[in-house]
Amino acid sequence: MPQLALLLVAASWLLSPAAPDRPGIVAGSVLIAGQGAGGAEVRLTRLDPDLGALSYSKVRSLLSAPDGAFSFIQLEPGSYLVDAQSGEHWLPFPVRVRVRGAQADPKGIELHLELAAAIEGTVADDDGTPLPGARVSVGDGGLQAAALEPVAVLDQETSELVRLARGVTYPRLPLPVAVTDRDGRFRLAPILPDLETTLRVGGLPSHHDRTINGVRAERGQAAHVTVTLTRGATIVGRVLEPDGVAAARARLHLLVLEGRPARAVWSVLPRDPAPRDAPGEPSSSTAGDSGLFRLGRLLPGRYLLVAESERGRACSPVIVVARPSEVFRIDLVLKERRPLSGTVLAADGSPASGALLEVLGDDVLPGARLAFLDSRKVTLDGDGRFCIDDLSEDAVDLRIERPGSPPLLLRAVPTGGAPLTIRLDGASPGALAGPSRD
Repeated sequence: MPQLALLLVAASWLLSPAAPDRPGIVAGSVLIAGQGAGGAEVRLTRLDPDLGALSYSKVRSLLSAPDGAFSFIQLEPGSYLVDAQSGEHWLPFPVRVRVRGAQADPKGIELHLELAAAIEGTVADDDGTPLPGARVSVGDGGLQAAALEPVAVLDQETSELVRLARGVTYPRLPLPVAVTDRDGRFRLAPILPDLETTLRVGGLPSHHDRTINGVRAERGQAAHVTVTLTRGATIVGRVLEPDGVAAARARLHLLVLEGRPARAVWSVLPRDPAPRDAPGEPSSSTAGDSGLFRLGRLLPGRYLLVAESERGRACSPVIVVARPSEVFRIDLVLKERRPLSGTVLAADGSPASGALLEVLGDDVLPGARLAFLDSRKVTLDGDGRFCIDDLSEDAVDLRIERPGSPPLLLRAVPTGGAPLTIRLDGASPGALAGPSRD
């Protein structure tokens, strides 16, 4: 009788399902041509239909052992995709597995990798000179998955080819960025075969980036591409402080008057320094420790270059870029920042309180860009007083508006602290009294 009870207890333990809250295991091996592939990257992606693309955050990866074996542990129950790649080999159909408890599939998962496709070629200048250091990437950032939704996968339990539900995606073949060698050659692999893709080529501070559409490579083969990049106009120079020493780490702002600078559209193509902002907006960079700077890849148009530091500011003349390959040499000497303060009096000597006083910028600049120069607006206080800091021009134009009166224009010289008096005498647009006449 005790023996029968013991047998019943053992049988019940063997037949009881694994507790659903116990962590599960997914294990198997990676094979190339039937042999274990050591060092292959194996990825496990949790499929969460309610998260959609956010399921990317659930990706875990590891490298297979020398014999190709791999094992993921501490898995929550659910549905997962197992994928792998090694060098230029990939898994044509990821495997979908279901984790129900703590026991792994006794047979394990065999991931048979095949040779994928590649894109190779050369990158050169307009005159045929090879361009080393250019970056090449697949145009969708390396996922190349948009054309594959819903993704076809192999179901581990049924061995049938199925498709993921629409909206459930996972990262396919995240690609490194290829960099051209000293001869301008590159090879980008692996890429998904039999699909037209877009290449982005560039990342050089002196040349414009280029997008090439419709590149297609067959499985196990390489598509050959020859890329020509156009050199952009360049501004080089140096920034000096008011006393003539190098303005280390001075801030530079390229203001676009007409046209647009080249933009860093793709995060996979970094460049430094170069304009990075949208067309029509000021683009910023920083001078080096010796005050030297270089701004490249400018398209034809008209620009202003503004430099500033803690001690001063300077603005270049209008730069007219007519040809893409032009080089401009511009040295900027910063002018010390000075305040302009004083009192505005009406014709009868009373304070012009509540009037609006504006420091006007250059007429060639749209208003959105005047913040980088000396444009300011202040409202006079009850005593008609005003104070504007941080002016760098030798002389500025002022505009004074009062309710019920036409605007008045006059020119003033920043005094560096001594207040001046502006008298609106009614006979002339405005009269200055005080230090500004020196």
